[in-house]
Amino acid sequence: MFGRFYIGVEANTNRQENRDDIMSIMTTKRPILLPNSPFDALIDFNSASFWKKQSKGRIQARYISPFAIILHQQGIYPKIGKGTWIGHFCIIDGSQGLEIGENCEVSCGVHIYTHSTASRCTKGKEKKVAPVKIGNNVFIGPNSIISRGCVIEDQTAVSALTFVPPYTIFQAILREVSE
Repeated sequence: MFGRFYIGVEANTNRQENRDDIMSIMTTKRPILLPNSPFDALIDFNSASFWKKQSKGRIQARYISPFAIILHQQGIYPKIGKGTWIGHFCIIDGSQGLEIGENCEVSCGVHIYTHSTASRCTKGKEKKVAPVKIGNNVFIGPNSIISRGCVIEDQTAVSALTFVPPYTIFQAILREVSE
């Protein structure tokens, strides 16, 4: 009903206008509440509808942060399933074939790569490319890195700060817990 409020500052207008010491003005400011900050619109912006339209329906995510980066080739987009959530500061490299299933969560700061240019830079060889496939109902913890050629199977959780090396198959191990 009232929206969000942000702490701002209001200058003390009793100071001289041509005051040289900016620091003294800053120390005499008093906090006020500013409704509807312009930053509010950016934080609440869900770029999923933009990407769905741009990719002609290949990207069906529920939420994609405006701070996430989705790399793609001209007209070739990654496939991202319905209900998938992509957090802030993720890098999603769909340039060489990427599929993310339905109802996944890609936490903040996750990097998913389908290529590596390390051998090109250090040895003058071709860049290495391989598609990545992520199944349905997968959780990828914050700041994890998924390398080229990886397969993450359905209903799997990748913990935070995990590096998944190239060509790894990640799968859930289900076991019964007895009391």
